[in-house]
Amino acid sequence: MLVYIGSCGVFVVTMFSAIVSSTIALAAYLAYRERIKYPRVSEEEVQNTLRSISRLITFEKWEEAEKELAVLLDKGLGGKEGLLLHAQVLCGTKKYEQALHLVIDASRIYPEELHFRQEEGKILLKMDYPQDALEAFKVCAPILRSETDLYFVAQAYLQAGYLEHCFGLLFCGSGLLASRLFGTLFRDSRWIHLRNAKRKSPHAGRRGPF
Repeated sequence: MLVYIGSCGVFVVTMFSAIVSSTIALAAYLAYRERIKYPRVSEEEVQNTLRSISRLITFEKWEEAEKELAVLLDKGLGGKEGLLLHAQVLCGTKKYEQALHLVIDASRIYPEELHFRQEEGKILLKMDYPQDALEAFKVCAPILRSETDLYFVAQAYLQAGYLEHCFGLLFCGSGLLASRLFGTLFRDSRWIHLRNAKRKSPHAGRRGPF
């Protein structure tokens, strides 16, 4: 009887050891497959990819930008900059609602990152909500420095009917903003209507949102 019990004990120990060894081997195999499927990406590679995506967005190559971005997003990489680029790609492909939800959520997670509010303003302009866009631009006013930044604010002023404030921005400083962007800004057919209604505008002579 004792011999039988001893034999069973050896059998159990042997089986337990085999199971443990198999589990360790399986875990090692799965980890290896994961490394092959998702090789570790260095921070330098991530930054290079983000710069590449940014360039593609600049040239409005949305499909290529979306493909490169998907690689980072699938791996949970890119951080705040990746989220911002994702919103720009969504906006560029006319997925305005998705882009808006993305930047609003990102602003809640990163309230100190004003670029999300700036992107929110641009998206709202695309959706034809100029007054809401101005509110977003008001929040991120401290980071609005370039002429391109001011262009979007001027466009929001124009669409909301604040013509004097629009002109004030266009001709401020060196006047380069007006010379570079005047034609693009007023190509919109609404400009003719707004110009004729200037004297009747409820905002005429009033201070703008900021």
